[in-house]
Amino acid sequence: MNGLRRKKLLLPLDGSEQSLQGIRYAGSMVHPARTKLVLLHVVNTIPDAFWDLDVHQAHREQISREWVTQQTACACGFMDEARRALLESGFPPEAVHVRIQERKNSIASDIADESLEGYSAVVMGRSGMSKIKDLVLGSTANKVIEKLTFLSTWVVGGSPKPGKILLAIDPSQGSMQAVNHVAHMVEGMDMEVRLLHVIRGFETHQSAPIPMMNAKEWMAAARTRMERVFLVAGKVLLQAGIPEHRISTRIVSDVVSRSGTIIREAHEEGFGTVVVARRKMSKAEEFLMGRMSNKLIQLAKDLAVWVVT
Repeated sequence: MNGLRRKKLLLPLDGSEQSLQGIRYAGSMVHPARTKLVLLHVVNTIPDAFWDLDVHQAHREQISREWVTQQTACACGFMDEARRALLESGFPPEAVHVRIQERKNSIASDIADESLEGYSAVVMGRSGMSKIKDLVLGSTANKVIEKLTFLSTWVVGGSPKPGKILLAIDPSQGSMQAVNHVAHMVEGMDMEVRLLHVIRGFETHQSAPIPMMNAKEWMAAARTRMERVFLVAGKVLLQAGIPEHRISTRIVSDVVSRSGTIIREAHEEGFGTVVVARRKMSKAEEFLMGRMSNKLIQLAKDLAVWVVT
């Protein structure tokens, strides 16, 4: 065990049941004595269309103030509920902080600005149906993920089962960062981790046929290389206190879709969490979510997906 290593999670809430599920999930994945949780709600200002109405300026400003006051009062209710849920699950009062603030820029930008304050990750529900302001994937939540190129993001769908993590890796440096992130975040918790490597079939990305002997030799070399990667990753997880018998490895080859294979493996084997590294794609756009991680989030409606930077 590497001793007590502090974590700090940012949990944006919109009052929806899905955002509260994200709170419950986060509380089950990290050690209460080693983690600080910041619950953030950005109060949305009155809809822009209101300002187009033919109403006296002073009256409009009064209505705007009343709107914000009403939204803040409503936010206090579900933020207190979220805090109580964490306290009941074992988090000490000093570890759970509630922050309600009026929108400064966009909600996504305000969340991204707060995330600069030394957080280990941001945890978000993948969708919401709040009367205040929903974090719908493809809208606010998606914008937050796009902005957080510098920080790992956990996107929680449905009610994922805690305790079992499927960590999809390859020989890249980014994948080892994902391993380190998992080890850091779940240190001291009772977790099971499977290291998974998925190899697509040659016919899925090659226009010209590859001689069968060369294909077999390449596949054997890829497996040998991954076995070495598994050994290194396993040592990192062991140092985080995960017992050896709760660490497993698996290589799946000759598949059409890596993301589809990962999701199927998670469902069939009862994993509630899927972890993948964010990919560096181009110089023009230094970091993108990456095709595979983007597909995973879209497919994983009832799983938690960690996109690790």
